Amino acid sequence: MSSAIYLADYRGGAAALTELNLEDNGLLGVPLAGFALPLTHLHLSGNRLAALPPEVRQLAPTLASLELA
Repeated sequence: MSSAIYLADYRGGAAALTELNLEDNGLLGVPLAGFALPLTHLHLSGNRLAALPPEVRQLAPTLASLELA
């Protein structure tokens, strides 16, 4: 049984999502493209991101904190 969670599964219900914790997943990218999320907190530390993904720019109006380290 897979424990994977896909953001695409929550497209309709993600409108109220304000905090997203993707820490320590070894991610190379952030799967946020195409989402209009009102995130105020995004946790990305512990991943393998070489640069800040362009998708994060769309969160700028609401994002209060971004953890990268």
